[in-house]
Amino acid sequence: MLTRKTSDRVLPFQGLTSAQVKLNREKYGANIFTPPEREPLWKLFLEKFEDPVIRILMIAAAIAISVGIFEGEYAEGLGIVAAILLATTLAFANEYKASKEFDILNQVYD
Repeated sequence: MLTRKTSDRVLPFQGLTSAQVKLNREKYGANIFTPPEREPLWKLFLEKFEDPVIRILMIAAAIAISVGIFEGEYAEGLGIVAAILLATTLAFANEYKASKEFDILNQVYD
């Protein structure tokens, strides 16, 4: 067992030399965590349509559009579709922005 005296304490191990560190990095790679695989952006956007309120709105839009076909008035159905797209797009944008800010924080702490 190697020992090294530091002030009044005796350390049981000396640690690796610079040459050993270089050799281990060449052999095993750098000691860095690889970030997990991210889902594609289109999947993250489509996940926003799984919200129960959005699903209810999609059913309401389908009913409004189908009734509008018979009566000749599409405005309500198209308005609901626009509201769905607006809500999902804003939710996606907020989540994407928060994810990017979280990545920046992680880079600072790495």
